[in-house]
Amino acid sequence: MVKFFQGPGTGGGGPSIDRFAPRIVVGNVPAGDSNVSQGAPFQYIPDPGDGSGLAAAITALAATGGRIYVRRGTYTFGGAGSPALPLVVPSGVLIEGESGGGEGGRGSSTNLVAPGGATAQDMFQLSANAALERVRITVPANSGGAPGGAGVVQLLGAGARFAHAHIDMSGASQRNTALAVSTGTGVVDVTDMVVDSVDVDLPTVVSTGAVPYVAVVLGFTGQDCTGNTTEPIVRNVRTTGGQGGVWMLNIFGGVVDGLRSTNMLLSTTTLGVWWDAGGSALTTLQGPTILNPSLVFGTGSGSIDLTAIKVSSSYTGGASLTVTGTRIVAPFVRFTDVTTVGARVAIKIRIETNGTAQLVKGSISGGTSIGHEIGVLYSTRTANNVANTVGAVNDWTASSRRTRSASAPRRRAVRCGRSRPRPPRRSTAAESSGATSPARPRRATG
Repeated sequence: MVKFFQGPGTGGGGPSIDRFAPRIVVGNVPAGDSNVSQGAPFQYIPDPGDGSGLAAAITALAATGGRIYVRRGTYTFGGAGSPALPLVVPSGVLIEGESGGGEGGRGSSTNLVAPGGATAQDMFQLSANAALERVRITVPANSGGAPGGAGVVQLLGAGARFAHAHIDMSGASQRNTALAVSTGTGVVDVTDMVVDSVDVDLPTVVSTGAVPYVAVVLGFTGQDCTGNTTEPIVRNVRTTGGQGGVWMLNIFGGVVDGLRSTNMLLSTTTLGVWWDAGGSALTTLQGPTILNPSLVFGTGSGSIDLTAIKVSSSYTGGASLTVTGTRIVAPFVRFTDVTTVGARVAIKIRIETNGTAQLVKGSISGGTSIGHEIGVLYSTRTANNVANTVGAVNDWTASSRRTRSASAPRRRAVRCGRSRPRPPRRSTAAESSGATSPARPRRATG
């Protein structure tokens, strides 16, 4: 049970309100919470476990903004009393779940369950400067239909934030919504958007729809989303399964920092990190900054070409477009499958169309890649200039185990950068004189 107290004021001004406390507390009745009156302007709203109390809290703060604290327990949407989805979180509203310890949202004891069946599984739309934090969102398997939807959590405006959360879409079943986190349809300004410390468990099957399973997608293919004045940040995201980690499409710049993706599925649409320029009204576009990604791909079958990190331009506009300032720092890439036929490329810099784009003045440094044919590939479908795509490739350690037989011993991964030489062993005076060192006595046992 949660209560808020009005502490004594200072300077004879009477009682004062704790302005750091949440304006509204949403309690979970099935978990034992009951209706507790609060002193104004605070409010308690009980939720019967179907999300209706949370929806009422969002409505109550639509005009003023404020913080909503959602108590521990399970809130299952899709029932008769549940609100329509997705829930639109107004500007200035922060929804925060209850943390039960642990990293990111994996430690949250506030579990929001999306509806099953054949309905869409889009859960939240975060308006400009709205936030959703410290929650677990469980997305169950669907009962039919190809994956679609715009995203389980959608960022709709500048300053939207999704942090310290966990989206669980795991398992060998399809979902009605393929993207875990995305920008909503029609969003053109991704200024100051933040996705921070989010864990995403994607399905362990390839999507049967047109949209692959990807953890985070900011921007859209064929849509100009370059209205941002400050780069969006995706930081400390961990993913398992699925067909992609972080994709940024048609935006200005963008930072991907500390992505950790494991067991990504092998498919024709799989890309660990992808940044693409296309449909921009600008003539010069800031490229991405990709810092310390770790991308590990699983197994598959058939002939599949794979790229771990791709920076590309699908620009087809009339004026020329120059993408500048791309940085890829300390990437780790590992292809564990050495039997599936196909090309393995750690990093690909590529002009995708017949447009007049150029990718120039970038750098790749301090990387390690294992199990591929090509470390860094610069390619183009036309005669466009990609020769100066990367200014320098520094301290890169690349090894290919593509042709290693199953019985051959595994080689240890070589650490990138400079290695410190081991100092020579000093000989003792006895060894210098040719004397034999006495044997070390055995330790007594028993």
